[in-house]
Amino acid sequence: MMASGIHDTGGIGRSIWIVDIASNTATKIPGEGQMAIWSPDGTEVIYYALSAVRNVGRAAMEHVVDVREKGGRFTSVFDFARRVDAKFVNRRILENLVAAGAFDRLNSNRAQIHAAIDMLLGEASLSSRERESSQVSLFGEVQKQPDRALPQVDSWTMPDRLSREFGAIGFYMSAHPLDEFKQTLQRLRCVPYAELAAEKRRVERAVTLAGSVIKRLDRRTKDDKRMAHVTFSDASGMFEAVVFAEVLASGGQFLEPGKAVIVSAATRWDGDDLKLQIVGVQGLDEAAAQTGAGLRIFIDNTKPLGGIAERVKGQSGRGLISLVFPVEAGAREVELELPGRYAVTPALRGALRVISGVQ
Repeated sequence: MMASGIHDTGGIGRSIWIVDIASNTATKIPGEGQMAIWSPDGTEVIYYALSAVRNVGRAAMEHVVDVREKGGRFTSVFDFARRVDAKFVNRRILENLVAAGAFDRLNSNRAQIHAAIDMLLGEASLSSRERESSQVSLFGEVQKQPDRALPQVDSWTMPDRLSREFGAIGFYMSAHPLDEFKQTLQRLRCVPYAELAAEKRRVERAVTLAGSVIKRLDRRTKDDKRMAHVTFSDASGMFEAVVFAEVLASGGQFLEPGKAVIVSAATRWDGDDLKLQIVGVQGLDEAAAQTGAGLRIFIDNTKPLGGIAERVKGQSGRGLISLVFPVEAGAREVELELPGRYAVTPALRGALRVISGVQ
């Protein structure tokens, strides 16, 4: 499900404001200057101009496109920094371009590029000063310098990556926050919103839905009680629900933008329009911890053990965690169950996944 509005950015390409992209029907093809979103069959493509990334703007991206057209594609983030004019690049612009995935083709570890922003700004400033002072080669170019080593940092966890991405472009492009909860949502018998809205038998009933909170608008009822209209996004689309004072008092802390939740809702049909009223809400991490899901962690050596121990410490719950590692030169595997039970949430899975040495 995808809705969009289009406006002209004047020369860089059209900017497509996509309200929601279902992660199972669209894939982002990253690159510098613009990003592309392909249709499921790969036959159609929508371009998203990087000038529309938050706090970036048209002038900066027109400059980037001009530099790229004159000198060819950028080969690394340092090549980008050396070739662009420092007047057009500042910390906020780089932070949002990194968060949006503009440099993914050059380096898919967004956390690593983000950690190198000071280095990149320094490189851009030095190269710009050299150009201005005519410290160039006989061929009219700044002498090419070897790329410096990027900081060694773990990748952002998927929730952190998507939160930053949403902050930069206003929607989820590379994935959806609920993707890591698929097994949990099945266990909790959550209904995708699009499936609910497409039902032919339109009867009032109770349903369980999962969603990421996109927006919340608080209001007062006629008798001066609290209420709110909350906009959610799941992997099938966006939807809105109303919530009244009693639920806001017990679970309003979960209904903040950026949080992933499980909601119990009552349905009502007004002609062809589906109306939802929230009657209960729970944080999705908390709900996942109660399902008793387990986890097997595959490792090749003992190096990841310290990081694993640090991340599972204090994560008590109902699930079992075991380590799987090779013995006898890889001829067979041994599985060792960790003592105790753990809250195996998608957040914990993501934190473990980025540890170097965990497969």
